[in-house]
Amino acid sequence: MRRLRLERRLSQRQLASRGVSYAYISRIESGQRSPSVHAIRLLARRLGVTPEYLETGVDIAPVEELELRLTDAELRLRLGDHSADARHALQAVLKEAQRAGESEIAVRAQIALGLSSLAAGTQREAARYLATAVASPLTSPGTHANVFISFSKALRFLGRADEAAKMLEDALDDLGSQTPEAAGVGLRLATYLSYALTDLGQFERARSVLEDIDAGVALDPHRQVTIHWSLARLAYMEGQPRAALREIRRAIIVLDHTEDSLELARAHLFAAEVHLWAGNVPEAERHLALAARLESLAADARDLGALHSCQALAHARRGDCERARGLIERAREELADAPAEQGLLWLAQGLIEATRDDLDAAPRSFEQAIDALAASGMHREAAAVCREWSQLLRDVGRSEEAAETAKRAAQLIENADAKVAGQMR
Repeated sequence: MRRLRLERRLSQRQLASRGVSYAYISRIESGQRSPSVHAIRLLARRLGVTPEYLETGVDIAPVEELELRLTDAELRLRLGDHSADARHALQAVLKEAQRAGESEIAVRAQIALGLSSLAAGTQREAARYLATAVASPLTSPGTHANVFISFSKALRFLGRADEAAKMLEDALDDLGSQTPEAAGVGLRLATYLSYALTDLGQFERARSVLEDIDAGVALDPHRQVTIHWSLARLAYMEGQPRAALREIRRAIIVLDHTEDSLELARAHLFAAEVHLWAGNVPEAERHLALAARLESLAADARDLGALHSCQALAHARRGDCERARGLIERAREELADAPAEQGLLWLAQGLIEATRDDLDAAPRSFEQAIDALAASGMHREAAAVCREWSQLLRDVGRSEEAAETAKRAAQLIENADAKVAGQMR
């Protein structure tokens, strides 16, 4: 108050008015008295500022100040800052908004917290925040498609693909109008619905969802990529690796002519994983070199975990145990919330142990790999691990264990074929 008074070249007597004496002003300026709300309003009017500015030094209302803090936090998120400090700032905004009854600011904070948690690899926290945001009447599939998609990613990561599929089906039903904008949103939602259905082994439904998309929508390059990517993933889960590679190559060709470096790196990562399972390490390494850009892009923990898992397996197959071991540790941290995603990690671990003749530890690692792969619906890959472990056992003369493991591989293949046949019916 003293600074403002002097800037306006007013004495304490000149600033005084009825109800606010110069003596009262003197005591306020000397810190001997706290002004009443009435005095603040009178003095602010005479000094030409808002009451909020006179009281706090900030010339905005509390709700505007809260929104400004949220906007700053959202900007940090867009710039890739997913640190604990950034999330603490968002949590503080959320608490204050809830206390003040500012539901719109609270929902925005929950969305930001959910997206940041997802990118940081804390999937359970992401699902908690995004579930609240999706349930709010202030969000809808048409205006917040990314929130629904991100929520589906978190749910799938946590092994809750059934919940993801139900949520996305409801979102598509709510979308309604088939304007060009709605058609584009519908394509994105349908793509992630196909992913969830594929996770559940419902391949025919997943393909049906993709076929129901308006063919005209796919003319846009990014939407072409979306369809090729979805068909690649579906073909791979159906046990058609060649068809999967054909579709992902088409996606890569289109992406090479766009500026979407993140999606291009993800496409190369997918191709690398297919080649790794086919035993084509040199080709997998070529794609992994291109996928390594994920580390410098805005990739989330799941992408990075998948990248480091594939790199670890490639090194393990090359016999480079030390480099493989370091990558395993990194990937294990990134995939801590998703044990079903750790099949490649356990396979790489088992290969390292087998290479070092640690045949007491290796069985556990191979078992973990088989269980993780089967839990995520990758029965053919689980069978491939069984066959590889069976061969290693045979090589060291443990023929009975090798035969039992080979039988298990055959059973897994039979289960996979039965699942696909069931979906076809």
